[in-house]
Amino acid sequence: MDQARMLFLAFVVGIFVVLGAGQVLRRQRQRSWPTVPGTLREKRTSRRGSGNPWFQLRADFRTRDGAPVDAWASNLVGWEARTEPGTEVTVAYDPRNPRRFYVEVPGSKDDDHVGLWVLLVVGVLAFVAVVFFLA
Repeated sequence: MDQARMLFLAFVVGIFVVLGAGQVLRRQRQRSWPTVPGTLREKRTSRRGSGNPWFQLRADFRTRDGAPVDAWASNLVGWEARTEPGTEVTVAYDPRNPRRFYVEVPGSKDDDHVGLWVLLVVGVLAFVAVVFFLA
């Protein structure tokens, strides 16, 4: 493979590594958000293209300091299809902007983002391999 193609490949792999790192950091930051009980008030389902359904959820909850919040969030998972309005849920919210929140999936674990880490490590290894072959 000529050097121009290898540079292009390194560039593309590098972009995926940066995007993957961003996702891992965002997920890690969200995992530190405080959690409180809330109530699912409304839900909407839509499809983007031919992919999985996208759920929009309206929930109300009180922050840890007692401020009421009634806001919408989007989840790309499936348990919402079986969850009806009025259901009590656990909400994790951004303390700097409580209207940014997500509804925790029942039964999920703190290590459910392992796939992001694996993807990031594979991307870094691919980037190193490409750069190594360029040298």
